[in-house]
Amino acid sequence: GEEMPGVGPSVFRLAQGCDVRLDSSAAAQVARRPVRPAPGTRDRQPPPRMRLWVRPRNAEPDLYFALLAGDLNPPMPLLIGRPGWAPSVQMTAYLRGRPVPGWLRIHVESRAVGGSWFDSDATVLDASGQLVCQARQLALTPGP
Repeated sequence: GEEMPGVGPSVFRLAQGCDVRLDSSAAAQVARRPVRPAPGTRDRQPPPRMRLWVRPRNAEPDLYFALLAGDLNPPMPLLIGRPGWAPSVQMTAYLRGRPVPGWLRIHVESRAVGGSWFDSDATVLDASGQLVCQARQLALTPGP
């Protein structure tokens, strides 16, 4: 398959304790090269989505790491060119299973990014494809 670029500790501090891989479009946006919508097409753009792969360094994923993985992604407004800190206002996470050894796959989607708020839904699957965590949060959008 496609080789996913790694994210170094200087960009994403959590990378010091775990291996993180982003899909190529998200990696470009994290590196401050956001893909901006074409003029006049903003309301026809699909919702921001991100795929990540993660595993702890020097250990296998456990329930705590699966829970952490539900909040591991960079803030979703980054994908539409609004980088910065995005404090969570509310977060709910559900552990659905114990992960098997290997990489965890994270799918994140934001259905609403607007004004000063955004939402984020994360689904975490283990190396066998089993659902291990679901997380939903509401957060403040980074400044203009």
